[in-house]
Amino acid sequence: MNIRIIHHDAVSIKREASKIATVFKSFGHNVVLESQHKTTNRQFDFNLVIGNNERFILERFGSTMDNTLLYLTAEGITMYEKINVKAPIVAVSKHVKNLMEMSGYIVEDVVHHGFDLNWFNLSEANRPRLFGKRFMFMLHKIWTERSRTDLIVKAIQLFMDKYKPDVSFLDLGKPSLVMFVKPPPPSSSYMLYPYLPDEFIVGSYKASDCYIHLSTSEGFGLTLLEALGCGIPSIYVDAPPMNELVYKGYGYPVPYVKEDWLYIPRYPEFKFKEYYFDPTEASEIMFKAYDRKNQYVDKSYINNFDMFKLYPKLLEWCKQYVRA
Repeated sequence: MNIRIIHHDAVSIKREASKIATVFKSFGHNVVLESQHKTTNRQFDFNLVIGNNERFILERFGSTMDNTLLYLTAEGITMYEKINVKAPIVAVSKHVKNLMEMSGYIVEDVVHHGFDLNWFNLSEANRPRLFGKRFMFMLHKIWTERSRTDLIVKAIQLFMDKYKPDVSFLDLGKPSLVMFVKPPPPSSSYMLYPYLPDEFIVGSYKASDCYIHLSTSEGFGLTLLEALGCGIPSIYVDAPPMNELVYKGYGYPVPYVKEDWLYIPRYPEFKFKEYYFDPTEASEIMFKAYDRKNQYVDKSYINNFDMFKLYPKLLEWCKQYVRA
């Protein structure tokens, strides 16, 4: 079968498109990758579209192309009107499925993103312990206006002020999060633009003791699985989709105190789902993680997300919707 994978241009989604193509090719199919903005007029047996449930994708690929499956992620519900989506939809998490159905769409199934297990073996722990500290937290995310960075920064400040820990922060985020902490803790900051080499990211995870992922709005939680694959636990908000991915024995969940919907003016057709947490409680959980040094993850857990186990299910959905 000749399959075209049409992908959103976000770096993470382009990487997932490449992984899906690798799995599909292993079954003998011919696969072509194209950007959603640069699709050709060539004919294929099937089109798999992966990306966000944004208007452009739903209008262009969800209602006008035959032999098409939408594989979507989301962080909220759409306020779109008069979009008749004819193509079947598969979601990347139960959380996304719920959000899509709240938006009025029918979702066929959930297939979590798969991962190439070899990715985690690209590099050893290739960074020294920063400033000779006994413990190192890692931060690695593109921080946006819906992530509530103020709560995260407050938690870090409370943790540092109360416990005076022998700790450093390795910040690979965009923008650097610890730059907002006053006074700044010892850290090393790198701008994620447009992306960092995989070898550097893997080696940085492996050099760290714990990953901080206190985002209050999330579509999938890619970096949580990266941390698991590299054998380090995570501090995360105990809400979907994060708690779909992280078994509680492999991390430090922070309870959320309320959930709400966030409106952002430059996204007028979206309401984003947010989970708020208490920075004081988060700081105590940070100390718990710090005090339990070297509680590393059973790396066999990541096998549950092996792309060669997950993406055949996605391929079967593609075959089911091929129309002669």
